[in-house]
Parts: sequence; structure tokens; C-alpha cells
Amino acid sequence: MNLTLRQFEIFAEAADAASFSAAAKRLGISQPALSEAIRRIEREMGTTLFARTTRSLKLTDAGRHAAAIAREAVRDFTHAIARFRRLSVHRCRT
Repeated sequence: MNLTLRQFEIFAEAADAASFSAAAKRLGISQPALSEAIRRIEREMGTTLFARTTRSLKLTDAGRHAAAIAREAVRDFTHAIARFRRLSVHRCRT
């Protein structure tokens, strides 16, 4: 499985927005690009993450679990980058 941080970001945003179009707007990408990214994630994972109808988008049970993991991964990576930057700034001053 070769999921990327960007895929986690896209999936987490879609899960939080409960709308592909709203998530795409927040991420600054097109809705078709976001939909394709979600399809790739689902293929990679071998499971459906969203129950889709023409009027609604809901996480499946697997999607709810995956969303929690994706949010945690994005949060942890964001914190790690901030810590790394603080270390870099500190080392440059010494």
C-alpha cells in the first residue's frame, strides 16, 4: 500500500466536509480531481470509504475508521514539521 500524506489530507478533508465539492474548494483543487483521488484511495485500500448518492455523501464504517487514522496522520505530520522547523532555526543560531 503506497498511500501518501496528500491522499490522507484529501480524504480527511472530504470526510470532514461530507461533500466532495466543498472539500475540493477548501483544498484548492477541482471536484473531479478530488473524486478521482478518493477512488484511487478506495482502490488502494480495497474498500468503499463513502456511501454516495446524488444528494448525500456519508462515511461507511470503514471510512469512519480510516478518517480517524488519516486525521491523526496529518496532525502528527504537521506537528513533526513544526518541530523540525524549530530545531532548524535553533541550530542555525548556534
